[in-house]
Amino acid sequence: MVTRDKGEKTKDQSLSLDAIAVSQEDQSGKTPPITMENNNRPVSTMQLLRTEDGEGDARSPPIEEMITKLTEEIKKAFSLSEANQVSIREACEMLEAKFDLLANRTQILEEKEDVILIKQDLRQSRASEQDLQDKLERLENAARRNNLRIFNVPEGVEGDDIKIFIASLIKDTLQLEETEQDIAADIQRIHRDPFRRDPGRKKPRKILVNFLTYALKKKILLNALKQKTLRGKDFSFEVRSDLARSTLNRQWEIVLRILRSWVLQRNLNFQPPCG
Repeated sequence: MVTRDKGEKTKDQSLSLDAIAVSQEDQSGKTPPITMENNNRPVSTMQLLRTEDGEGDARSPPIEEMITKLTEEIKKAFSLSEANQVSIREACEMLEAKFDLLANRTQILEEKEDVILIKQDLRQSRASEQDLQDKLERLENAARRNNLRIFNVPEGVEGDDIKIFIASLIKDTLQLEETEQDIAADIQRIHRDPFRRDPGRKKPRKILVNFLTYALKKKILLNALKQKTLRGKDFSFEVRSDLARSTLNRQWEIVLRILRSWVLQRNLNFQPPCG
């Protein structure tokens, strides 16, 4: 009998709890979950709440404290995410600035490469141009190889036949073995340069002589260099080899360089002639 009474009480208690759960279901409109204990007896939601509130287990913290900690952790997580976003944004800005700098440097390098290529092309063009000028100068000097220039011969003294006059002048002044007729025969062309006389020019025009053979031209030039002064009947003259203008300019620059060094060594005041 005693055992039966206790069982009936236990059944009454479980029925009362189920009644409370049903009333909660009527009020909220939801069916509270029902769990099973270890001995396969159903456990109501109220029993679980009592256990979570601390009535069932004194070691578990209250719900409010857990919610507060969870809220703080969420806030910290959001603050950390905002800080990370700021740092990521700053890092992106720094990367963008570095990319811009790198692009500018790349453009500068490309421009430098273009400038280097242009300079190389310009050097090659200048070298080619200088090579062509040297070849042209050699060809021009080769074409003038048999030519002589005679300076300071007064205008009109040659008379009607300038070839005979120059042949006689060379024979008498330089005392060559060749006769006057041989010298005149070896002269291929002869004229004053320029052809037309400038009325305002007081200095006489030079005489350009072209010989058939280089041997006679060389002999005349060597004999003229041996004599300090070449004198005609009433005038003195000079005999020079006919060279290209560029060759004459280069020789003149060499002479000026030597004169400047000589003047600097002796502390003299030297001014090169104009023209």
